[in-house]
Amino acid sequence: MGWKAFDHGMAHPGRMLRNLRNQRSLSTVALAELAGVDKDTVNKYENSDDWSSFKKSTVKAVLEALRVDPVEFNRAVDCGDEPSDGIPLHDGIPASPPRFVGAADNVVGTIPRDVAAFLHLNNPNIYACRVFGESMAPTYHNNDVVLLNPDAVRERGVISGRVYAVWFNSGMDEGATLKRVIVNADGTWTLKADNESIEPITVNPSDIGSMALVVAVVRIDTDNVAL
Repeated sequence: MGWKAFDHGMAHPGRMLRNLRNQRSLSTVALAELAGVDKDTVNKYENSDDWSSFKKSTVKAVLEALRVDPVEFNRAVDCGDEPSDGIPLHDGIPASPPRFVGAADNVVGTIPRDVAAFLHLNNPNIYACRVFGESMAPTYHNNDVVLLNPDAVRERGVISGRVYAVWFNSGMDEGATLKRVIVNADGTWTLKADNESIEPITVNPSDIGSMALVVAVVRIDTDNVAL
């Protein structure tokens, strides 16, 4: 999927990028440093409504520096920037050793979709969970709110090296965890923490009940969440 020019019914990628950067409280200089590009590149992207000529690897680096899934971002550009219902906020997903999360399916509030500026209308099934624990630090921290796409595995399969919320159905007690999933040559999966002090665990795909891809992290406060 290529980066398209802004048109009726499509979101403005530059404005979406600026909103995401502001959501993370990053300056253009700070984002440029995280992405390994210069400040002029970030400014050019934010002020452009046509990204079709931009180098895809550079665009990917900028979006991933904001912890945003490039595929989800591009899908949002395709779908437009009309308002939609709030994103349901679930009780939490532990970034820690797997454990039972009895309230993980309970919706405890909603987040306005303009908080996650790139989501617009692209997938009404996307939902939010609060992170518990620090095993995914420095990528995700305790009390961060991650946005999850439950359709990603069905649509694209498991992408080795990406972060997923994983719910177990057997073999490790019922529980859930937030981990980077590595697909191994022998067919097993390694669930790896970004915090190097945490030991990885190896599971069989049959141990997994469901998964949801982390597509973004958002900063929220009590004014942004309807309880």
